[in-house]
Parts: sequence; structure tokens; C-alpha cells
Amino acid sequence: MERITPAVDAACWTQLMTLSGLWSFIDSKRRPEWNGAIRLGAGLLDTGKATTPPPTLTADNVAATFQSIHAERGQMLNEGLLALFRGVSWDYKSNLPVCLGQKLVLKGHFEAWSIPEKGWYTYSSSADKLDDLVRALCRADGKPDHRNGASRFACADGMTDAPWDPYFEFRRFKNGNAHVVFHKHALHLVDRLNARIVELVPGALPARR
Repeated sequence: MERITPAVDAACWTQLMTLSGLWSFIDSKRRPEWNGAIRLGAGLLDTGKATTPPPTLTADNVAATFQSIHAERGQMLNEGLLALFRGVSWDYKSNLPVCLGQKLVLKGHFEAWSIPEKGWYTYSSSADKLDDLVRALCRADGKPDHRNGASRFACADGMTDAPWDPYFEFRRFKNGNAHVVFHKHALHLVDRLNARIVELVPGALPARR
């Protein structure tokens, strides 16, 4: 029972985070930490940098964890936006080192399956950054973000109604890169993100269009 209980708790925490929608609040930095804690609690070897399992599954711990995540959602939104901004490769002309432009190149976003016709595999950390972007755009657009993560969608070829469809086109290439091309009607939201970056990072000035 000493081994079974933590594993059951870890599985329940995963379900609670997904079904409650709180997973959509967690940014790309905290997701690996949370996943590592879950794997540690489940007794798996690959736990990343996690050193402690998730809290014991009790009503009080669930309430405290949910309240903490909800209270920190604004901070995680800002940190996710900054992680995206700082993580964009400046090796490409379309990536502006002072702001988010109309097009972003995400380097090394995909890795091909061993059988090419089976599609693409996306690195989870890179997909989490894509989540950071969609989350920030939803916030800038004044719309709720009910997703539990775009990473599970990012592998699908020819999918429709992707969570990013209202804001940008997502293109994948065989070299493993991905392009984010913002729709013209969404550029004012990109400007809002740049304005927020200016507030968070003094000296980062949006480019004029």
C-alpha cells in the first residue's frame, strides 16, 4: 500500500488538473516541474528535476493547490510570454530581437517519426511554449482559455479547429522548424503582447508596422 497510494495520488492529480482546466494556466517552465513530480509520485525513473512528489491527495491539499495556481495565473501568463520572447531564435530575419513580429520561426520544434508518413512528433517543451503564446493571445483578446494544452494537438496532421486558428497559421517543415504566421486581423493582439513585454522588460520596444 505504501507504494500504491502515491501512484494512485499521482494519477488522480493528473486527472484533477486536466478536468479542472487549471493545466491551461501553467506555463512552459512549471509544466516539466509538475510532470516530474507526478512521475516521481508514480514511482517512475524519468522524473526530470523533480525532488518531491505531489502533495498527498486530500481535500485540503487539493483546495490549497487549486487556490495557489489560480492566484498565480497572471504571473505564469507573464512568465510564459517572456519565455516565448526570449526563446525565439534570432537567426531568422522574420524574428525581431526587440519584439514579436508578424512571423515567428520556432527552431527545432518538430522531429520526424521513424516512418515519415506517420507524421511529426513535437517536443513537449516546445509545444508548451506554443501553449504560452495561445494563452497570452486569448488573454489579450479578452477571451477565456479553456484548453488543457495544445501539445496534444500539435502532432495531428491536417487537423481542423486548432486552438490557434483564430490568431495564426501554424506551418511545419521537414527540417524540424515551425513557422507561426499571425493573421492580419490578429496583429493588434500581437501589439498588445509587445506592449506587455515592454512593461515587463524595460527597453524592449515594439517595431512599427
